[in-house]
Amino acid sequence: MVIHLCCRDNRLSVWKLLFIVVINLTHIIVNSLDQFITNVIQRDGQQFEAVRDLALMAPDVFHVLVAYFELSRLAAKRKTDMLNLFYREELLLSLVAIILMSLLGKAL
Repeated sequence: MVIHLCCRDNRLSVWKLLFIVVINLTHIIVNSLDQFITNVIQRDGQQFEAVRDLALMAPDVFHVLVAYFELSRLAAKRKTDMLNLFYREELLLSLVAIILMSLLGKAL
């Protein structure tokens, strides 16, 4: 989806940005749980593993930030609040998807 939106010919829409945010927030949550919960409990991780995991999370954080700024631009352009760009069902489904994918990602 990110590559798709890199092309100027493709139309930027709110649901595409929400899709990017959902996938990347799931990555951030699963990686954070793995890094800060599992590795702390096991205490067998090396210091370089912690830095590597944090570095691998940087693109996900970047994608969320870029999508957030694009959403804020769209909201300003439409003279509305950022949450008003979405339907209530979209936000609820996104929250459910993040929770389920995080649980499944951690279980696997």
